[in-house]
Amino acid sequence: MFKILPFIIARGLFAFLYWMIFAYLPIFLKSYGIKDAQIGLIIGSYSFAALSLMIPIGLFSDRLSSKKLLLFCSSLFTFHFLSLTIAKTFLPILITVILGGFGAGGLIIILPTLFLKYVGSKGKEIAYFQASACLGYALGPLCGGILLEYFPINSLFYLAILVGIIFIMDITLLPDMPPTVFLFKDYYQDLKNPFIWVLMVTVLIMGLHFGIERVNLSLYMKMKLQVESFYIGFFFTIIGIWMAIISPPLGYLKGIKNKAFSWLGISLLLSGLFQGITGLTATFKSFVLVRLIHTTGDSLMLLEVSLLTTLLFPSQRLGGHSGLLFTIRAGATFLGATIAGIINQNFGYALPFIISGCLSILWAFFLILKMGRKESYNSRSQY
Repeated sequence: MFKILPFIIARGLFAFLYWMIFAYLPIFLKSYGIKDAQIGLIIGSYSFAALSLMIPIGLFSDRLSSKKLLLFCSSLFTFHFLSLTIAKTFLPILITVILGGFGAGGLIIILPTLFLKYVGSKGKEIAYFQASACLGYALGPLCGGILLEYFPINSLFYLAILVGIIFIMDITLLPDMPPTVFLFKDYYQDLKNPFIWVLMVTVLIMGLHFGIERVNLSLYMKMKLQVESFYIGFFFTIIGIWMAIISPPLGYLKGIKNKAFSWLGISLLLSGLFQGITGLTATFKSFVLVRLIHTTGDSLMLLEVSLLTTLLFPSQRLGGHSGLLFTIRAGATFLGATIAGIINQNFGYALPFIISGCLSILWAFFLILKMGRKESYNSRSQY
C-alpha cells in the first residue's frame, strides 16, 4: 500500500482541485460581470479543451515519459489558478480556462493510466485509488463553500495554488514507466477484440447516465423536492464520502477480475434500478437513501471498468486506449446532459432518471446473461 500512496494522494488532490474550482467557477465569473452567454461559453470551453486532448495525450503517454507529461500538465493546471487571480475580463479568462482545460484533460488521462500500468489488474489497489477520487470530490466543493462564507472569491484560487504546488511535489514522487515504440496499426489490431466493443458500449451507457445526473440531480432536488441550496451541497458531500468508504471493500469481492463482465452487469443492474427509482422519490430522505444504493452500484461499475481496461488492453498501449474510453465517456456525458435538458423542458425532471435507469437495466441483462456465459473462473486469456 505504501508504494501506491503517492498515486492515491495525487488522485485525491486532483479531484479536490477540479471540483472545488468547477463548482464555483460560474459564481466567480458572475462576480466579474461576465454575461450568462459568455459564462456558458467559458464553461463549455473548459470541458471541450479537456476533451480535445484525451486521445492525443493518451498516445503521447505511451510514447513519452508519463511522469514528465504529468509534471507539465499539473504545472499548467496550477498556473491557470494563478492566472485567474489576474484575469478580469472575458477574453483573458477564456484563454486561461482553455489552458486549464488542457492541463486537466492531460491529468484525467495520464494519472490513472500510469497508475494502471504500475499496478495492473489488482482490484484492491484500484479500489483505493478510486476511493481517493471520491473523497476529493466530496471535500473540494465543501471546503470551497466554507471558504467563500468568510473570504472573497479570489481566496479560492489562492488555496488552489497552494494545493496545486503540493500536488506537483507529490507527482515528483511517482514512478515512471518506460515508453514504448508503437505503430498506430497496433491500436487498430487491439480493437478487433469483441470484448473491447462491449466495454466501449458500457462506457457509452455509463456516460449517458452521468450526463443526465449532472443536469438533473440538483434540479430535481431544488424544483421537485424543494430542497434548500445548503442541503443540496451537503448531499453531494455525503455521496462522495459514501463512495470513498464503499470502494475499498468492493475491491475484495470474490471473482471481480475473473468474472469481470458478470460483476459489471450486476453493478449496472443495481445502478440502473435505483437510477429509475430516483425519479419516483417524493421526499429528500428517500432521495438520499435511493442515491446511496445507486452509487454503490456506480462504485462497483467504475471499479470493473478500470479492471477490464487493464485486462483487455496491452499495458504498452494503455494510454491511447484509455484516451479513447474517456473520450467516449465525455461525449456520452455531453449527449446525456443535452437529452436531459430537452426532456426536462417537455416532461419534467423525473423522466430522464427513469429512461436512463431502463437503458442501464437492459444492458445489464445482456452483460449478465450473454457475457457471463463466456467467462470462466480459470483463465485471464478469455479476454
